[in-house]
Amino acid sequence: MMNVYRALGVAPSASFSQLRLAYRKAARRVHPDVEHGDKKRFQALQAAWELVSTQELRAKYDLDRAAWAKEVQAVLCTVCGEANRLSRRPEHFASVLCGGCRSPLSVEERRTGTTWQVSERNRRLLLDQTCALIDTIEDEAIIAMGNALAGQVRRLRRRLTGV
Repeated sequence: MMNVYRALGVAPSASFSQLRLAYRKAARRVHPDVEHGDKKRFQALQAAWELVSTQELRAKYDLDRAAWAKEVQAVLCTVCGEANRLSRRPEHFASVLCGGCRSPLSVEERRTGTTWQVSERNRRLLLDQTCALIDTIEDEAIIAMGNALAGQVRRLRRRLTGV
């Protein structure tokens, strides 16, 4: 299914006026009558705009795209709108990045077919557990880590300055 937001160069969360402005700018840039215009890109841009040219059409497109993503077991990126398929459960939820814009995917931990997703609630739970673990570290361990870091900084300074 066509990713209208990527074609127009806006985020799925963009307002309708931002969407319209992006379409107009892109249309001026790729119009066939312009010096470096491209007829195929302009037609693709027009096709994308026709899908979201009114707020009602945009709402219908968003619902259809979400249903399509669920059907093909993909996770939609909230930044660029790209559909991402995860072939296996990610070991580190924070490392699941969008294939289009490389931003972290907002996913939830439930299995749908072959797709694993991590919800914001579970992300917060992981963060709380990490903070609790850090709170249980003894002062000596923190001092040891600080000393190790200071040693690395000294070695790096020597390497950069040659002293």
